[in-house]
Amino acid sequence: MSYLAASDYGVIGNHQSSALVNQFGAIDWCCLPYLDSPSHFAAFINEGAGGRFQICPQGEFRSRHYYIQKSIVLETFFETPTGSAILIDWMPVEENFGCHSFIFRRINVLTGSVNWVLTCNPRFDYGKEFTQGEKHPGGVLFRGTQADQVAILHSEKIPLEIVANGTTAYARFSMRAGMSTQFIWGWGRGSSYFGADSAISLNKQSFQSTVKYWEEYSHHCVASGCIFGGPWHDLVSKSSLFLKTMSAPFSGSISHSVITFQREPQAQNYVWEHRFAPLRGCSLKIQALAHLGYVKEAHAYFQWIKKMIERDGVEGLQPIYTLDGGKTFGEHPPVHSLHFQLDIYGHVLVAVSQYYKIFKEFPDELWPQLAEIADYICQAWRRPDYGPWSQDRDGHRKPEHFVVSKVFCWAALDQCIWLATVLEKEIPNRWRLEQEILHATICDQGYNSEQNTFIKSFGDNGLDASCLWLLFLNFLPPTDPRMVGTLDAIQTTLSNGVFLKRYQSSYATDEKQPDDLWSSFFFICSLALLERFDEARDRLAELCTYASPLGFFWRYYRASTRQCSFWLPQYFRSHKSD
Repeated sequence: MSYLAASDYGVIGNHQSSALVNQFGAIDWCCLPYLDSPSHFAAFINEGAGGRFQICPQGEFRSRHYYIQKSIVLETFFETPTGSAILIDWMPVEENFGCHSFIFRRINVLTGSVNWVLTCNPRFDYGKEFTQGEKHPGGVLFRGTQADQVAILHSEKIPLEIVANGTTAYARFSMRAGMSTQFIWGWGRGSSYFGADSAISLNKQSFQSTVKYWEEYSHHCVASGCIFGGPWHDLVSKSSLFLKTMSAPFSGSISHSVITFQREPQAQNYVWEHRFAPLRGCSLKIQALAHLGYVKEAHAYFQWIKKMIERDGVEGLQPIYTLDGGKTFGEHPPVHSLHFQLDIYGHVLVAVSQYYKIFKEFPDELWPQLAEIADYICQAWRRPDYGPWSQDRDGHRKPEHFVVSKVFCWAALDQCIWLATVLEKEIPNRWRLEQEILHATICDQGYNSEQNTFIKSFGDNGLDASCLWLLFLNFLPPTDPRMVGTLDAIQTTLSNGVFLKRYQSSYATDEKQPDDLWSSFFFICSLALLERFDEARDRLAELCTYASPLGFFWRYYRASTRQCSFWLPQYFRSHKSD
């Protein structure tokens, strides 16, 4: 099987991890027991050696998949010349099934008869580790070279063979209308000694409870009216469930992605870890969680931000962390993860003030650290940094005086002054003075009067979609001619139909840079702030047509291939209709 488009995949998950399942019944991505654990199946990024677990009809068939009600329990419908059937995939939630990590797969034959083929060839740690299968009561046990690389494929009724030199579980079987059977993929030593009868019993218990759990967790509108009301309400509601699969319950953090590598054919040397917890955008996550009614998760996420600030201090704060708050990464570290990035201080201060505005709560012990950040910004804003975007693929990124970084420094001071006012704290004169100097400097050196636009960085007149943040941070009124000019120039220069490029550069103009859906949604929000509602609605309606058949969005889109790449459920907050 060649690489499929990202839109051909659905996601299943629980509190701990998730898996990608394509419409042909193959699990092509799964890491257990946690989202950022090494992989069991990784054909999504490595077709030849990553491993997959596929259950599908033999011969010709047609298929489509969909979610059951308001859940992320996935059904794949198969139609063959001799009959039809459904394959149901889900992962039970952690509190119902202790410390074990399972994927449940159930076949129900609807009409006629269907001949099936099952192939399960796990490849631990992205295919780097040798995997060996052995017979086990009720299934096949797989071992890797490491002590924690143990998993078992349970089978309720179907006998499994071990083929391909002991690396693959395999079965061919036939089923008639009204028949059903279950398979369970379980991680860990506990799973390997977990009897097949017990596993199948859990299967029968877990289906309804898992559907019920997600239905209860999904976004529910309040009687006074829903902030997400409008024609795109269901897209927001569905995306909110994916946010849960990206939340780390052991820390409160939220992952940037569910996959580790960005998969693009032309990006052979462009490989980094993406399952990390970024500070960038943390204010938007708090706002989204609160508006969706996920108050518990919003509090947990704020506590994670607070812990990072208190533990690391102003000069130790990082743009990104591991999901458990660690500061170091493995052999494929995230893009310029340890490079100096000024904007994160603004993101943190805006998040703290946003949390206070929503919940009217503030931990007083945090104030000394926030004041320290403001003091630090008063001198650090004059330094160049690496900016908000990933480095170019040729690795030639260098520190610059990025306009958006300076604006976030201004926002850090602005929000710290605001918090000090409402909390009745002392406000040093230096904060106000530096804020005024910073504002004037940005307007002088970060604005090109001939273009009538704010620019990418001091001395670089290229356009950058990140300058849209100026509107959301109230740096200038939306009706200010400089903001209107910037918005119009971004639309003219960076637009590719309804999509937006991230920034203007030689990398962007040679058509290697994909269209960025986050920037595209953010631009629509900017139009709404300028009260250009008709234009915003039209663009949003068109952009939402690019949702996957299952109703979610990926990060990048390439018009030349009409394919999406890079996991994007955390950006559901941008779908909000006005």
